[in-house]
Amino acid sequence: MLSLSKCLCGISTKMNPNFTVGKTLLLKSKQLSITHQPSIHKTSISSNLNLNLLKKSFSNVKKVETDPKYVGYWFLGCSGMVFVAVALGGITRLTESGLSMVSWKLLGEKLPTTQTQWLEEFNNYQQYPEFKMKNGSMTIEEFKWIWWMEYAHRTWGRCIGAAFFIPMAGFWLTRKFSRTTKIHSMICSVLLAGQVCISKNEEFGMMEQLRNRIYKQSEQEKIAFSEEPEHKIKRLPMLMSREFRSGLMGWYMVKSGLENRFDKPTDVPRVSQYRLASHLGLAFVLYSFLLTNSLRILLPVTVTGFVTKKFVGLAMAAKGLVFLTAMSGAFVAGLDAGLVYNSFPKMGDKWIPDDILQIEPVLSNITENPTTVQFDHRILGISTVSILSALYIMSRKSKLPPRAKAAASALAVFSWCQMGLGISTLLTYVPVSLAAAHQSGSLTLLSLALWLVHELKTLPKV
Repeated sequence: MLSLSKCLCGISTKMNPNFTVGKTLLLKSKQLSITHQPSIHKTSISSNLNLNLLKKSFSNVKKVETDPKYVGYWFLGCSGMVFVAVALGGITRLTESGLSMVSWKLLGEKLPTTQTQWLEEFNNYQQYPEFKMKNGSMTIEEFKWIWWMEYAHRTWGRCIGAAFFIPMAGFWLTRKFSRTTKIHSMICSVLLAGQVCISKNEEFGMMEQLRNRIYKQSEQEKIAFSEEPEHKIKRLPMLMSREFRSGLMGWYMVKSGLENRFDKPTDVPRVSQYRLASHLGLAFVLYSFLLTNSLRILLPVTVTGFVTKKFVGLAMAAKGLVFLTAMSGAFVAGLDAGLVYNSFPKMGDKWIPDDILQIEPVLSNITENPTTVQFDHRILGISTVSILSALYIMSRKSKLPPRAKAAASALAVFSWCQMGLGISTLLTYVPVSLAAAHQSGSLTLLSLALWLVHELKTLPKV
């Protein structure tokens, strides 16, 4: 009977295969649950440990600091105000209005409101060499015009200071600046302070003015000043203490006051070309910092494409050459060198004029001989246009992003416009409108160069 039941069971299992399959699966599932349950528990523990480690590692990584967009617009607005100040300064120099205000105060001068006050201002101006040697026939109405030009330039400069320092203090207190922006804003603050110092000293750069201030227009003391070294030494401490308070350029002004600056052909009552170039150079550097920061915040670069190291090097050289050409233009303006040879491409009938090395020592011709200064400015201008044109040709053959190609194209086109504007200014004997546009054009050209360098900064170099 037992063997019969086993046989029947075997037959039933063969007849019903699902029974064996189900039984087999049940046994395997029990085995899996018994054998693999501890391993699943270990895996969950290890995954939790990995997550904790990742959280700790990410917590140690510093977040990339970004500036709000309105900080970028603040930088852009300040750079625009500096641009206007450069244009106003150019008009002030071209109209020879810079020496009309014979005093300087940090918070502003008192406006003349009555005819008596205007006459007092005019009388103060008459004590200085510009009136005595150049503008002896000037009327009170003509004086008012140049006074208002200088007043507008100074007032706009003070507005720039307020527009920069007041928001800057607010951004610092509310911690809206990234680390990079903090450093750049401090650099801009130093540059603005330097502009204040140079602006003050620019008005009193001539020896005769300094003589009048120190010696109160005493003819005997003027002679002693120029002839007696002991008298100079006695006056030197008082002189240094008075002018050192004005800032970084004080001693430079004192030194120029202790030299005889009316013994050369170019020595006439006007602002020193050295201080004029320093003033304009600081304005350009300040503008560059402000504009570069606004581009960094408002116009971030997306990396699409690459650029060759040769192209980047040429772009950096072009930016430097644009700045150097603008500085040579400051010497042209300071020496009235645009009125020496009003022909192009030759200077008179020659490519190289005879009086290009007229002054001794020879090196002083670079900054004191109007002929040499104009010749240098021509060479630098032509060189700048050539390099920017080469950049444009190279950009057409390179795999640059669209914005970088647009910057290179705009830079090349505007360089030709700027050169045409300079030639027109020269041939028409330096009218104020063309000359002011030419100076503003140099800053526009620098802006485009800064834009191009900004677009190339983060691209892969090959």
